[in-house]
Amino acid sequence: METQILLRDTRAALTAGDTVRADRLIHDFQTQSLAAIEKALAAIVDNNKGRQKLVSQLGGERVLEALLEIAAIFRVRGTLKELSSRLPEQIKNLADAELDSTRTLFEHPALKRPDVFAYALVVLFSRVAAPIHLLRLAVASMETDSAKKIAETPFAFAIDLIVDEMTRASVRLALDMRANSIPEICVGIKRFHDLARGLATEINMSDDTRWAKRIAQMRADTAALLRSRIDGLPGQVRRLLRPHPKAEIGLGSIIDTHAVADIEAALEVLRACRMYAAEVAVNEITLRVTSELETCLDTATQALLDSVRHSSPEDRPFRLSQLDAAVRFSSKIFGRRYAELLAKAAEVATQSESRAAQG
Repeated sequence: METQILLRDTRAALTAGDTVRADRLIHDFQTQSLAAIEKALAAIVDNNKGRQKLVSQLGGERVLEALLEIAAIFRVRGTLKELSSRLPEQIKNLADAELDSTRTLFEHPALKRPDVFAYALVVLFSRVAAPIHLLRLAVASMETDSAKKIAETPFAFAIDLIVDEMTRASVRLALDMRANSIPEICVGIKRFHDLARGLATEINMSDDTRWAKRIAQMRADTAALLRSRIDGLPGQVRRLLRPHPKAEIGLGSIIDTHAVADIEAALEVLRACRMYAAEVAVNEITLRVTSELETCLDTATQALLDSVRHSSPEDRPFRLSQLDAAVRFSSKIFGRRYAELLAKAAEVATQSESRAAQG
């Protein structure tokens, strides 16, 4: 009920343009909530039955952990609000003067308190345009890029945030792969690459740390996921574009358009892998698959051009559909200019066949 009243009154205040009242309403609600949370937490100290009852009422241990976190944030919200007001809304590049001013800001005793520091880093994390820039503050403040040395300082949490962000990127990529959402997959590959590359650039991970092990495992898992998507591409293309005897081609039939679309989608993933191969640990397979596809398409397109020149009205639609697929695939592998030349050659072959039939 209290939450509904807060939402109603805050919405009314914001609609009227009264941000001061809206802020006061939220602050008062947080104060009341903190008091209620602390009362509930105090009741379970040295009280296992009371704790179990509270966990049951909340819905599990993780909810209780979240409640503890909320209480901790509410206790230091004044300090965090002050920090937020002194930071730009968005920091496009945490470097030079911007880095110096932020470093000075984080040297304030209020932010160095253990109960504040991690949350202060989260506030900064929400403002930087590139998550990886957060590590620059750690390196500048500690005057070292050694992961092993930073691990012994409060700034270890900055690396935790980036590695956790990589984990989320990896999980999101796996979900997008399952959904076969190609644009999101390509964006996900780039995001994982940027985080991995940035981490390797900003921090010296040569020492054996807990982060290095997690990153190595994530790279291996992501590479395996992408390999499963692109490894069979050459075989799929060969099967789709292989020359068919006329007896195998139904009158007026064409190749499976869904198969063509699936291959095109996989080729988009391959292209993204090629661009970001090193940090995603798929360099070797992308080189091999690309080389096999180049050979396959080069051989198949010439055979398809010849088959179109000698086709009959019955099998021509099928052979033209194969040639059209080859043009579309070639655009992904060799580039648009090559595909345009191939399309022109296909047009000439079709015209030559038509003239031959008329003669």
